[in-house]
Amino acid sequence: MIFTDNAIKYVIKHLFMVAWKDVLNEISINITEDKRLAVAIIKGKKIIFKISEHTHIDQLIQGKANLSKIDTADGVCSIPICLENDLPFAEIMDNELHVNADIISLSFIMLSRYEEKVIDERDIHSRFESKNSVAVKYNFIDFPIVDEYALILQNYLKVLFPEEKIVVSFCNIIPTHDIDMVQRFSGGLIKVVRSLLADIFLYKNLFMFFRSIPQYFASVNNPDKDPYIESIHKLVRVSEQFNLKSEFYFMGTQPSRMDCGYNVETPCVLRTLSFIQQHEMFIGFHGGYYTSTNPELFAKEKNKIEAAVGYEIVRGRQHYLRFDVHSTFDIMEKCGIKYDSTLGYADREGFRCGTCYEYHPYDFENDREYNINERPLIVMDGTLSYYRVYTIEKAYAQIVKLYLRCKAVGGNFVLLWHNNSAMRETKWFKKVYCRFLENNIFES
Repeated sequence: MIFTDNAIKYVIKHLFMVAWKDVLNEISINITEDKRLAVAIIKGKKIIFKISEHTHIDQLIQGKANLSKIDTADGVCSIPICLENDLPFAEIMDNELHVNADIISLSFIMLSRYEEKVIDERDIHSRFESKNSVAVKYNFIDFPIVDEYALILQNYLKVLFPEEKIVVSFCNIIPTHDIDMVQRFSGGLIKVVRSLLADIFLYKNLFMFFRSIPQYFASVNNPDKDPYIESIHKLVRVSEQFNLKSEFYFMGTQPSRMDCGYNVETPCVLRTLSFIQQHEMFIGFHGGYYTSTNPELFAKEKNKIEAAVGYEIVRGRQHYLRFDVHSTFDIMEKCGIKYDSTLGYADREGFRCGTCYEYHPYDFENDREYNINERPLIVMDGTLSYYRVYTIEKAYAQIVKLYLRCKAVGGNFVLLWHNNSAMRETKWFKKVYCRFLENNIFES
């Protein structure tokens, strides 16, 4: 891959958004014809970035590049970097900052998801798997590596501009909730019986089964007492307790092999939507399984949610985290999605995009940024319990570990907890999700 000027500028702007956001509108960037150097000029001073040959990019993606190690800005751990061993990360010479490390190439691969464009292997749900990512190949998936580079750069900028106040941003915790199933006891007797039997044969939990029977009868008399709807209320109350703004993503799909499907215009669902709005939480669109490559279906399902809430929906996340680098962002942009949070791995917690900052994804076809704000998903409940098969203590420790890296770089900690798992896996909900918020929210 040979970088375009726009691609290089795209990365440099993100680095400065993290390192020194206040000067974003003041930066001018010049790039040499061979694309091996980029010069950013700020307040009359030059910051010169080195860029590797494009053959090195191919080696990076294949996991064959020889990378050095460097300490993070806070000195807590070390991360890989494209840097010759005998050179420092950067040097200040003649009042110019020369960045010896190539932080452009790897940052572009991560932010743009270029690796997903050139690697074809996918899982059974057509998802790019973490095992094929450079983040796993070089063991930095637990670090927002692009932001870590930016914070190291920030330390040098503080020396180059001693008179300026350059600080790390404030970390935000953003709880999100995919509403794959809005009611447990709906859709007919056969579906109800299957759900009850799942307590015994799937979840192997007799206590849940005996608890579910009175819940069923309560929901028959009053649909608002359905346990999945009550868990939505519970998630709202927990967020209110910690002064957080949860985001609830609802589906407009028909029932299918991969989508449970539900009608958002039934009275109890409309009341649930109203409850969320009254408590000043956000409602978004959860695109069904087949929408990631189908613009007509995406628009149709999104319209159903908008009709139910009475306004345009601008937030979204795809069901099963299904994302196609060739088409999904195109569809989202054309259908009016302004904020997306799909880009996390289902099979692995961590930093799929190398950043925990909100940023614009890259449009390869038109060599530009999408008019979408991507807020990468860092951790999901199902990843911890189902894919990784963690114990409760291990899951909690891993969430805290990832959060502390977000806090160190000042980004967003976006986590996903489903309403149905909040009901079914109550120990996980209390001892992982709620415990995390209780122990960390006031330290942000």
